Amino acid sequence: LRACSPALRRSDRRAAVVSKQAYAFVRGTSEPWPAVVLLSAAGAPTAVTVPAGWAPAGRFVDALTAEGVELSAASPTPLVLAPLSYRVLLREGDPCL
Repeated sequence: LRACSPALRRSDRRAAVVSKQAYAFVRGTSEPWPAVVLLSAAGAPTAVTVPAGWAPAGRFVDALTAEGVELSAASPTPLVLAPLSYRVLLREGDPCL
């Protein structure tokens, strides 16, 4: 996935959630195809809330599960991560999907 996505290889990184149990960041906000990455170190399912306006708004797809996610510019978006897992969200239509 990194080999395909310029946002995951070389773009700016902006953290949104930083805690002992979760870390979330967006890369490539200036790229046409940004990436949102969420990581969980928790031993149980964890809800991570993406702050409104932190990531580009629109329809994203989890590159690993193909689950669709709508990120909003107006309201926070809660996302659930399985224990000890991660999600990589790419904008719908990204050529790397």
